[in-house]
Amino acid sequence: LNRVLTIRQDGVTIEGDPKHAETLAREWHMEQCNGVDTPLTTELTQLTSNRPDMNSNEASIYRRAAARINYMAQDRCDLSSASKVLTQSMANPREGDENLVKRVIRYLRRYPRCISQFAFQDQSNELIIQVDSGWAGDVNSRRSTSGGVIMLGNHVICHWSKLQATIALSSGEAELNASVKGVSEVAVSYTHLRAHETEA
Repeated sequence: LNRVLTIRQDGVTIEGDPKHAETLAREWHMEQCNGVDTPLTTELTQLTSNRPDMNSNEASIYRRAAARINYMAQDRCDLSSASKVLTQSMANPREGDENLVKRVIRYLRRYPRCISQFAFQDQSNELIIQVDSGWAGDVNSRRSTSGGVIMLGNHVICHWSKLQATIALSSGEAELNASVKGVSEVAVSYTHLRAHETEA
């Protein structure tokens, strides 16, 4: 997958294939654009669905960019939320959705690389979960977002940003849904962890 793996005296670093940020900027003719500090803004996440559809050529270009950003998000938790918003529109891109892609590209111009560091540590069997929610953030469906990370000791081993399956009627319910999602992810991670221990 062209990931860059570096073994150092203090640990290991992993970086996703750096070519994708360059490819996005080139395909969208944004090699000279100014960088920004965030991959999303509130205004871009609140676009309503009553907009004209993109033409077939524009939609194809949008889908290719959204798929590439979604692939990058596997190695970059800073792109998780933006990837979630972009992929929501892949089935039926509308005029204005291209601004989401352009915002991410501008972010990548400022932060083209994201290196995950895994410092050597004592063996740990403790999984730490941190979760949060954004209540009714999707203006069209009124669904909330669950986000979180799972850590094994000091190492991030899993992250996510996903729309909740049901509509939360309060911020408290959205937080509860996010917690339930986190527990389910921990269960999966714990199963994988024990499987690796058994193989070892």
